Amino acid sequence: MKTVILAAAAMLAAGSIALAAGDKPPALPSIPYQMADDIWQCVNGVDKSKLEVHLGFSSTNRALHPADIYLTIQTATKGAITVPLDTNGEVIDFPHTEALRRENPTVTVNQPAGSLNFTVWCHMPLPEDLTFPYRRLADGVAETRGVIEKTADKIARPRYIGWGNYAGWLFSPKLKVPGVIFEFPNSNGRRATLEIRTVTGTKTFRADAGGKIKLKLDKSLLSENPEVKISEKPRGLYPDVRF
Repeated sequence: MKTVILAAAAMLAAGSIALAAGDKPPALPSIPYQMADDIWQCVNGVDKSKLEVHLGFSSTNRALHPADIYLTIQTATKGAITVPLDTNGEVIDFPHTEALRRENPTVTVNQPAGSLNFTVWCHMPLPEDLTFPYRRLADGVAETRGVIEKTADKIARPRYIGWGNYAGWLFSPKLKVPGVIFEFPNSNGRRATLEIRTVTGTKTFRADAGGKIKLKLDKSLLSENPEVKISEKPRGLYPDVRF
């Protein structure tokens, strides 16, 4: 909290100098509360046993710590409501009330416009064992497609970039999710493998030079729900989101 207070004090001082010189203080990126709340409700409403979605901010100023970035809901009735970010610049919680939706105040970020990157990223929980059912992958893909449909229905892409330079997934109806991506560590030049053991035989996939296996889901296998076996623990499992 101390660092946030110091950052705010520095901004106020800079603003005072600018006003004394006859200039306007730096513009802050902003979007309406309803839009920010829609984004949060869509992202936070996912089934976290199948998919995890994250919202975060980073600054083009490398000297600025992510925890010094914060959002402010500029309400007329309750004053400024601060929404702090964690040490990674990630939004952990966002106030959701019907009263705020009716008022629809502005939500600002405490850094100058053009200096922030607003990022959306997602991943699927890593399997606990090296062997698991095929349905587990299909459930993660289905959850991702559901988030895309919800966000595309409520959020028009040109409108929410006011929070910063956008980078990420999920906010376009044109996105497709054909499968998943496993990312394995490259251990002593050995490439990881993935096997799908169906009633007709075993299909084997081998990681590329970057340690990745892109697996396109096969609808014909969903009813069979075969066993999937990986040779080692992956360091990441992601829905394969594409335009």
